[in-house]
Amino acid sequence: MVKFLGKKPGIEEIRSVAERVHAVQLALLVNGDYDLVFYVFVKKESADEIPKTIIGLRVGELERYKSRWYAAPFYEHHGFVPIRNEFIDDIKEELKKREYALLREVNKNGAVDFAEIDRKYGLERMHSGYVYSTLKEKGVIIRATISMQKLPIKYIGILQQEIIDESEFRKRWELQLWQIIEDAGTPTNKYVLGGDIENPHGTILFAPVFSNGGLDVMVEKIRKQNSGIEIRQMIVTSILLGSLCYRKFDVKYSRQYAILVNTYGAKPERLAGYHMTGRGKEDKGFS
Repeated sequence: MVKFLGKKPGIEEIRSVAERVHAVQLALLVNGDYDLVFYVFVKKESADEIPKTIIGLRVGELERYKSRWYAAPFYEHHGFVPIRNEFIDDIKEELKKREYALLREVNKNGAVDFAEIDRKYGLERMHSGYVYSTLKEKGVIIRATISMQKLPIKYIGILQQEIIDESEFRKRWELQLWQIIEDAGTPTNKYVLGGDIENPHGTILFAPVFSNGGLDVMVEKIRKQNSGIEIRQMIVTSILLGSLCYRKFDVKYSRQYAILVNTYGAKPERLAGYHMTGRGKEDKGFS
């Protein structure tokens, strides 16, 4: 998260930087406490990867702009960000040729024909289908997912929730979990992305807002439910790189619902069977 002090860079300057650093999957211009949000992949075991990535973003086009940079480890628990193919190119050396071919092509188009991948990369017949099944068994691929791209949303709101009273927050955590997965009566799930952060300790939620004042209503409801948190609001004014995944999936598959069942005794309901969807012989649909 970046706050510029004084003059701000232009959109094309920021986009150029984000495109060059392949670890960046999402770059957002925002209004609020910050001016810019990057969503970046780093290796967990590499302690110096975060500062190296920040330096890689700050030099060049952005180095002449005074700014403050904040890095918050983010543990995704709701929704996901589509991966840029440039990132798959960066890890090419860690993959077998057929794994690279399969991942790169299905990342662009989840419905691509396996035979087409085999022909394009000079693989033996049926290799791509076999690799898909293998990676699915390993959990590298979970399922094909349709992401809606054209929606009547006003904007994306970002809610950064900092825990200021751990005892009070824990008392109200069950309500917090239900409000994350509740049906908001919109074409998408209430939140397109959410997870825990370490600095500050709390959560970040990305919410598609469909009506004027919708974010304020959402914030007010959360504040009434849980007085153990402070909320900072941001509004996404432009997506410079990457995209969010807008979808309506069965929230009973969410981590939040699992906690509600296992910890709070919520009655488990029948799942939609998403584990069967994708590219298998038994079900050619998409979730």
